[in-house]
Amino acid sequence: MKTKTNTIVYSFFTVIVILTASFFLPGSPLFSQSSPDNSSNRKLFQLKKAELSLKELKSSYEMALESRKNGLISEAEFSQKYTAYLKGVVDYQEALIEFSNMESRLIVEKAVKWIDPNGRPHARVEILYSSRDIEALHNLGIKEDLFPLDFLKEIKDIYISLYSEDFVISDPYQARIPSLKASQRKSIDFRLLKDVEQLQVSVFYAGKQDNISVFLLKDSTSNVITMQSSQFSQEVGVGGEASFDLSLERFTRVDSVFKLHILGLPTEIGYEFLDTTTGARLSQIKFPEGLTSLKLTLKTHLPSIADKIAIDKPIDFYALCLDEKEFNKLENSKNFDQPGQIIKDIKGGVVKLEIIPRGTGKIELEAANLYMDIKTGDIVTMKVTAINKGTLRLNSIKPAVDVPLDWKWEITPDVIRELEPGKKYDVNMKFTPPTDISIGDYEIKIKAVAFSAGTTVESDSKLMRIHVESPPNVLGTALLVIFLIGLVATVIVFGIKITRK
Repeated sequence: MKTKTNTIVYSFFTVIVILTASFFLPGSPLFSQSSPDNSSNRKLFQLKKAELSLKELKSSYEMALESRKNGLISEAEFSQKYTAYLKGVVDYQEALIEFSNMESRLIVEKAVKWIDPNGRPHARVEILYSSRDIEALHNLGIKEDLFPLDFLKEIKDIYISLYSEDFVISDPYQARIPSLKASQRKSIDFRLLKDVEQLQVSVFYAGKQDNISVFLLKDSTSNVITMQSSQFSQEVGVGGEASFDLSLERFTRVDSVFKLHILGLPTEIGYEFLDTTTGARLSQIKFPEGLTSLKLTLKTHLPSIADKIAIDKPIDFYALCLDEKEFNKLENSKNFDQPGQIIKDIKGGVVKLEIIPRGTGKIELEAANLYMDIKTGDIVTMKVTAINKGTLRLNSIKPAVDVPLDWKWEITPDVIRELEPGKKYDVNMKFTPPTDISIGDYEIKIKAVAFSAGTTVESDSKLMRIHVESPPNVLGTALLVIFLIGLVATVIVFGIKITRK
């Protein structure tokens, strides 16, 4: 009788505890406008209900066990009590596991992006094992006397991966945490195979997988700004341009103005920083509100005459993006003849670039006269000079012409075997119009094609104009001359006769 009374008192006390604890739990009417009959509270009530039922069944089973020893209960009735007790244990364990799987116990507390000294991006992910499940159980008065809570105190074999657009972008692909105790934190560093601003953290543990999308924080302790270029090395012909794409990323939260600068580039090579969207020339930048990354273009201009630039020899230089403090440090440096030494002490955006000047083959044609007047039946002869105005030797130079229909031509020589830079070579050309050519204007296009360093080189076309006139009428001219002579003679004779009279 006393045991039964204790059980009733304990049950009443438990109900009071449940009602009191649920009132102060997150999600209760005290903290939320939502109904208290939500999933979290329901599972808590189910767990406490299962605990109460299990304790009652356990008490009943223990009483039946004592009665069985004294022969006061049949085996069938004892078996029913024992079976009910085992079912209560299963129901309690099921409710406890259901409650523990109610929400994620592992929390991604922080995901920070940082850049190593080699310019490679990393992500440092911090995982926390939240103990709020155990705290909630303690608040409800649930203890380990019925079922051990070891599986809640420590999680084993946790696997972390980083995804972007359904692809793993972390090195290693998957990191393993052997175990994590309640309220314990673990930080894992991944090298990012793709430079991104946001990613998905995949956490697999205890047969379940959580995917958390995060925006990467920026670690400004290693650097305040980074600069990268996917086109860091380029070949460019003398007189040409090289464009480098620059990706800038800000890690500091200070709203600073950053200055753009070039270090180590010969003065003969011009340069300019351009906005990729507007094409505006820039000397300094400021990140717009809410943006942490920008894209710029660096254009370099090589001189057309490479007298002070070594052909085929790489030119290394640095593009810089610095705040005012680092820029002043750069200006006060005395090692400008050693740019590699200067950048070691600079904390800012630095990217090493390279230009490889390449020689070019360039052929031009010159002619003293590109206009002629001829008579029908005449032959056109002219001299054209081929000049190598590039920096490489020209080979197999072949003059080519485009003449009117039925015209014939002859070029001597038809092929120039080679022509060194700055050298000239004269080519004689002869054009023969057809015998029945009409009077009028005709055009002949002249150009040259050559090979240089495995590439085809063409000259600009020269346009020669030829005006064809009809030949003079010899018979008509003779008769006209005879007529004029006769007319003059008649005038003279007539004048003499008049004078004598």
